[in-house]
Amino acid sequence: MSVTAFSVWTGVVSLLSDQTLVMRLLPKYGYFAVLVAAFCEGEATLIAAGALCGAGYLDWRLTILAAALAARQEIRSISMGRTNEPHV
Repeated sequence: MSVTAFSVWTGVVSLLSDQTLVMRLLPKYGYFAVLVAAFCEGEATLIAAGALCGAGYLDWRLTILAAALAARQEIRSISMGRTNEPHV
């Protein structure tokens, strides 16, 4: 492993340690982040959210609710686009 890859990996590990600001804010704003990110990105966000639930940082029930709301809104915006387009 090169020196740059090692320093990046060390930075990621130190960012995700329990003492960081990110981990203290995650239980408070994590569900909103899942809602917004699941609407934009989708599957990758849900995999990450599942890992955070498994690690005990997020409650799985609220995470599923946030993901379901994001999926509902995405489906609604897709269906609105289909009904508002002109028919040829």
